[in-house]
Amino acid sequence: MSDTPSQRVEEHLASVLGVPARMTEAREPETGEQAAFAVATFRDQPVEGAFTLVTIGLSERPFRGPSGEAVRQELLVCAWDRFFGEALYQTLFSMAHLLRESGETANPGTVYELPQPMGTEVPWRHLFLYPPGYHPDELQPIRLDRGEVEVCWLIPVTPEETDFVEREGPEAFDDLLERTDPDLMDLARGSVV
Repeated sequence: MSDTPSQRVEEHLASVLGVPARMTEAREPETGEQAAFAVATFRDQPVEGAFTLVTIGLSERPFRGPSGEAVRQELLVCAWDRFFGEALYQTLFSMAHLLRESGETANPGTVYELPQPMGTEVPWRHLFLYPPGYHPDELQPIRLDRGEVEVCWLIPVTPEETDFVEREGPEAFDDLLERTDPDLMDLARGSVV
């Protein structure tokens, strides 16, 4: 096994998704310091004509889970190629920054609000966390010498969907997604509510 969680995450992602087309680093939004993680770009993942972005290094420092347990996590975004651009990288870095500030895990079924809209083509500010269902089951968990790394899929949701989750709960929204089967890689899709 590798020396650090980041090295193991990078090796595992390459074994499942292929060699990243690029690795992107950023600076922390408030301090300007080099971020403690990067974003790997995988082309034609999970299908041809799409891309997947995954953080690498966020799992170096565990978060506090719902019961106080230590949980290591990485974040994922996937979309059709026409949505590829800087806004989604910024979305990942913003979400990772929110998690690092709170010190708590990103829990599937939770809706998070970003400090700014995701971009001109995707004007929404909310993300629903979900297991990475469009990717192979082998994607996660990522096994380490001591524990595992969870991968959370960040799905942009409309204001109507955000209200639905708050009103009806994440299980009801999960059921709605299963019934309606929207194209979650179409970031300009209409609301399912």
